[in-house]
Amino acid sequence: MYYALKVWSDIAPLNFHEVAGDNADILIDFPRSQHKDHYPFDGPGGAVAHAFFPGDQPIAGDVHFDNDEAWTFRSSDPREMDLFAVAVHEFGHAIGLSHSSVNESIMRPYYHGPVGDPLQYHLPYDDQLRIWQIYGLNSNLLRCSSMCSLGTQKVATGSIVIKQRTAEGRELKQKQKLLKKLNSICGEEAELLFRIQ
Repeated sequence: MYYALKVWSDIAPLNFHEVAGDNADILIDFPRSQHKDHYPFDGPGGAVAHAFFPGDQPIAGDVHFDNDEAWTFRSSDPREMDLFAVAVHEFGHAIGLSHSSVNESIMRPYYHGPVGDPLQYHLPYDDQLRIWQIYGLNSNLLRCSSMCSLGTQKVATGSIVIKQRTAEGRELKQKQKLLKKLNSICGEEAELLFRIQ
């Protein structure tokens, strides 16, 4: 679960800490069939997990994984149920993201198999953009000094690559909003530091 939450906290200003008891914003459970939330699980296959959006309800933010599934971790077999991939998706709901129609998105409505090594996984651009719209950027993504320089590794890996996609129309406006946010952190030099594709 740590790695699935870390995917989100690596790019947005979110901090997740394990606490004892039931007084948490996100409760994680592995129930079977009926489990007091009116969304029963159906055994192996079918509904494998569900999560609740943040809010004021007692169940808000909670994530449930069907305990009847044969969960795997770090398996590349597409026939197996990868706990990491499902957890990243469900935690996306728990922090406020709905499903996405973008094919590469982890927030697609249906399970599409393992996503690879959790230590190497990076959220697709659509998911990054959508979480930034809610929470803003994680300041750790930016390595701003008095010269407002950015660590070259982050640029090289594409962690802060701003892409313009003409298929969705809204991208240019979102790109401008993100650049404005970057300028507020790094100053006007941000335009020179980020590749705009």
